[in-house]
Amino acid sequence: MSKSIRVENEAEELVALQALETYRALQHAVKTAPHGRGLATVEAVVHDKGFEHLRRMYESALADHPEAPKKGGCSLGCACGRKSSFRCATPKHLLTTVGGIVIPRRYYACRGCGGKRTPWDEWAGIHALAVTPHARKVIVTVSCAWSFDRASGKLKEICHMNVSDDTIERVCQHEGEEARRWLRGNEKTVESFATAPGEPVLQ
Repeated sequence: MSKSIRVENEAEELVALQALETYRALQHAVKTAPHGRGLATVEAVVHDKGFEHLRRMYESALADHPEAPKKGGCSLGCACGRKSSFRCATPKHLLTTVGGIVIPRRYYACRGCGGKRTPWDEWAGIHALAVTPHARKVIVTVSCAWSFDRASGKLKEICHMNVSDDTIERVCQHEGEEARRWLRGNEKTVESFATAPGEPVLQ
């Protein structure tokens, strides 16, 4: 029995083909897994194929943002009152909870004041650390249990995150500073936090 699936573009077609590929790999694993190792064999496929499938889907969806490169140039308004013109497409390397992805985005510069913009970065909320918000949470959580160098190996094992111990340390320092600013920003917050029952829990 076969049914057709209507897709809107090449990106959706790729996602559908990847999902089918992953499912067929799971079926094969179920049929060929050795006795006593069934779930371990099938989960290995989920871990490898599933993460790769999600990573490609994530990358493809983000690349479809309006500020991803498209044919033809354009301009944006600049704070100085003049126009920032499109100069080139530059890649953004990001660490996510399903691995590393690369997103092309448009780079603008103003001839009047020399100001530079990458609107995709502004939309995404990514600044100095090229690590997504959820990936930062995962990194900090794992680092609470292991040293930075051991955490690097555990993150690779658990969720295919290739991240050095130096990057882990920078992420933890960044999140610690953010938490410190949050605590100092409001006296009522500090008081409520100090008197709340139980242990602090990272969200």
